[in-house]
Amino acid sequence: MAASEAFKLLIENLQRSSRLDANVLINGEVGTGRRQCALSIHKASRRADGRFVTVNCTALNDSRFGIELFGMQNSAFEMVRKGAVFLAEEGTLYLHEVAELTLEMQAQLVRYLESGVFTPVGSNDVIASSVRLVCSASANLTALVEAGRFRNDLYHMLAQMVINTPTLNERIADIDLLSANILREIAPGQPYQLDRSAYNRLLSHSFTGNLIELKNILLRAISQSTSYVISENVMQFAITGGSVFSQSQDLQDRTLSIESTMGDNAEDPLALERSPKTNVLTTQEQAGEPIVEPADLNDSRRKGRWAGASEAQVDSSTVDSKLQEFSATSQSLDDLSTAQEAAAPTPKPKAAVTNLGSPVSATQPSAQRVKNETLSLKERELLFIEELLVKHGGDKQAVANELGCTVRTLYRKIEKIKSRFS
Repeated sequence: MAASEAFKLLIENLQRSSRLDANVLINGEVGTGRRQCALSIHKASRRADGRFVTVNCTALNDSRFGIELFGMQNSAFEMVRKGAVFLAEEGTLYLHEVAELTLEMQAQLVRYLESGVFTPVGSNDVIASSVRLVCSASANLTALVEAGRFRNDLYHMLAQMVINTPTLNERIADIDLLSANILREIAPGQPYQLDRSAYNRLLSHSFTGNLIELKNILLRAISQSTSYVISENVMQFAITGGSVFSQSQDLQDRTLSIESTMGDNAEDPLALERSPKTNVLTTQEQAGEPIVEPADLNDSRRKGRWAGASEAQVDSSTVDSKLQEFSATSQSLDDLSTAQEAAAPTPKPKAAVTNLGSPVSATQPSAQRVKNETLSLKERELLFIEELLVKHGGDKQAVANELGCTVRTLYRKIEKIKSRFS
């Protein structure tokens, strides 16, 4: 039995509509069960012995609408296609997403509703019809009428009775009943159930896809659960879709933890990502949380590193191509620096060079550099790297992106330059 007041009101409205033979307009968001409501009206009405025929208005155009609704005859006056109106005789015709009809299609529907008769395409025959019309719309039809995109007369013909389907967030008290029904539907004969913590996690979720989203969550939960009792960890995994990108805060925390261990003197900064014994994954595994495989984690880290490219209005594919060019060429940054040093112009006055361990202001003087009167190309290169570190707030990956190299190459570059000046 439904627990929420919103669903109780919906059931009362469906019962009232089924007792009459008027046209019904069902308003509601996608996934709120509008088709099920239309089918319930049909089964409880005096037309239950007739057919329930569905027409998806989103899949129609002006030329197909007449054929789909009224059928088509050939030159020999043979019915080559029976239309939905013909098939739904003495039954119910359900028009899904009626707001998607163009003005031309709306005009054809108005003519049929006004006269109660139809003519198949390619025929001159006039056929009487006895069909009950039930329509659904996720758009606001009254707003479309005011905007001139939906006929006012058609709206009033369809909306003899109006039913509004509540969202899942409005009937959150029905989650227990709905979940049990969906679990029986997707896993018949298997006694799946939610433990209390999993149920509470589901209650705290804000649904944007309504019943469709709930069904998908429970389907994922079943696929991940190792027992018939679904736990909170499995439910969390199911709600996020099992994607590392959906677990944004958790992924952010893990990424920051990895980056915080990357010191300036690390021999291989990327080794932390490749190691199967990374502390982050071990902690996650011990906590019983869903495990993100290293390949997925590396992929997410790689995608996260193109933040610097987005700030420079360069897409990630461009960065990838630049990195490939850098890998393909036989000239390293050192070779380029050596070649430029031979043709270096008149040296410029000294600039500040400080410890690269953390971002610092490029205007702070260094006593060791002040003693020199000129700067070599290597010193200028070091200053340039330092300026990039200041510019990107110490983000070495962003600096590497702007230089067109990997973080590993950037670390080696810094160590070489620093050792030359030590």
